[in-house]
Amino acid sequence: METVMAKIQLQLMREGDTVVLYSPALDLAGYGKTAGAAKQDFDAALKVFMEETASHGTLEKALEELGWKKVWVENRAHWQPQIELLSGVIEEEIRLPA
Repeated sequence: METVMAKIQLQLMREGDTVVLYSPALDLAGYGKTAGAAKQDFDAALKVFMEETASHGTLEKALEELGWKKVWVENRAHWQPQIELLSGVIEEEIRLPA
């Protein structure tokens, strides 16, 4: 199977004692006690996603549902995510019921 490289952006954040590495472009996350552990977990989740969608013939459909677009470069198809993180973290104050 021919493969092409695609760049995705990742967000690293902490939720309590857990570090989360999240990809908005794939809606996948990895979790761990450290950034390294979260990266290993993310890589495992990505591998499962790719293997399962490829084996079921649904990878292209899944990417399209996630907003990816197929573009042509030098007469070859490439996939590009359409989500772009514009900055680090934007904090907004919201009202919640007491």
